[in-house]
Amino acid sequence: MNIRSRGEVRPFSGLLRRAVALTAATVLGGLALGGSPASAAVQESGKTNWTVVSSLYASTSYYNQGYAGDPAKSAVTGRITTNGTEITRSLFTMDAAPYAGSRIINARFVITQTYTWSCSPTVPVELWNTGLINPGTTWGTQPLWNAKLGSQSPGSSNTSGMCGSPGMSRIVQFDVTGALQQTANAGQASIALGMKAADEGSLAGWRRFDPSTAKLVVEYSRLEAPIQISVNGEGCASGPARPVIADTTATFMALTRTGGTTARLNFSYEKWNGSAFVSQGVTGVDGVAHNTFGQAGIGGLEPGGIYRFFAFSSDSTGFSGLVSLPCEFEA
Repeated sequence: MNIRSRGEVRPFSGLLRRAVALTAATVLGGLALGGSPASAAVQESGKTNWTVVSSLYASTSYYNQGYAGDPAKSAVTGRITTNGTEITRSLFTMDAAPYAGSRIINARFVITQTYTWSCSPTVPVELWNTGLINPGTTWGTQPLWNAKLGSQSPGSSNTSGMCGSPGMSRIVQFDVTGALQQTANAGQASIALGMKAADEGSLAGWRRFDPSTAKLVVEYSRLEAPIQISVNGEGCASGPARPVIADTTATFMALTRTGGTTARLNFSYEKWNGSAFVSQGVTGVDGVAHNTFGQAGIGGLEPGGIYRFFAFSSDSTGFSGLVSLPCEFEA
């Protein structure tokens, strides 16, 4: 197959920044294919900041310090039993930067409960999506509690012996998949979460948690834009530098960047109609591993026609990753 270059200038309509629907196309095959459908990475990320707010000390900040009335400096929730009037809540800023632009398959907020006042703590603890905290956050300046994400009712963790044998610490988990997906879609570096008792008028909701155990456990799929894109062995170019292919078929190739997962590599291609590029379809190849070249081709090109194409990866659910820069060629 002969390839040559010609310095003819044609208009170019800008970058494609949208997901492209997959259509049937001729697949020529992949190189060094992974054998399974797209898989996902699992990662843990911790808190970046946290605080406790107290209704009794409404102007006091406990930012990254823990509640002053607790020697263990715990994260606390509920109405405190020592005075019966003080209500406490705990808020966390969690690291979400690794998931920006990703599809969140499953995400959990996990923390360890270390103490309950009640031997039968009937009041659930709730997790909310909140506004961000800062060093000045107090009860009187606490952020908005925007949406309740869930509630859990872990058993007793009373270690004083009042409930018979000492209670055990308990791992508590909340589903935050939807909230983290919204954060990822917005490209935000953090997600703000808050814990409070479901009934703040009851002493049965008084709990302590170990803030050092707070973390996100996330299963996700992140598909970066492919790189090292070529057509019939020629590197990506546009305008005067676009290659001219002495053939009516083209073979696209690109290197995937799928964060360790196996995915489909797609090539969306368009034809210049004299005033704009018009979509002609999508070709691709399944089962391309991370950091691996894949290739796919098309036929029936019009001699003298100007074409451009983009590369992107997609997983088995149809989630499409970031789209590459455009590459042009002439048949």
